[in-house]
Amino acid sequence: MKACVVDSGTGNLRSLGNALALLEVPFEVRTEPPGPAADVLVLPGVGSFGHAMGRLDASGWAPFLRGWARDGGAIVGICLGLQLLFGASEESPGVRGLGLLAGGMIALGSILQKAAVNRLAESRRAGSFVGSLVRSPSATLDADLVDF
Repeated sequence: MKACVVDSGTGNLRSLGNALALLEVPFEVRTEPPGPAADVLVLPGVGSFGHAMGRLDASGWAPFLRGWARDGGAIVGICLGLQLLFGASEESPGVRGLGLLAGGMIALGSILQKAAVNRLAESRRAGSFVGSLVRSPSATLDADLVDF
């Protein structure tokens, strides 16, 4: 298997390259879409959803990735790269993602804060709060909070 790492200027390529080398996965890093030589595309990313999508659009990667997926090609998204596979992000209203996965990304801040406060109150009543956030059944997403 040969991997092609997407270099849109928004990923930690050195760490990813080290990981692929450790796993003995042959790879190349490309700033523009490859020919048919790759078996899997790896889309890393760090930073803002909107900025990263702008880079993918400007470099020609966005339409290539959509076509690759439409034709059954494998794509691995890492960190922001995984978020970009969705259609939208609350972080960058109005910016269209790749749309390869249904749904969109939402900010978890208010949801997790509410879950933490609720769970902390329950734990204090029970006499212990160690590990309460990890096991919190109240840390679920509420579809009513999503507004794209």
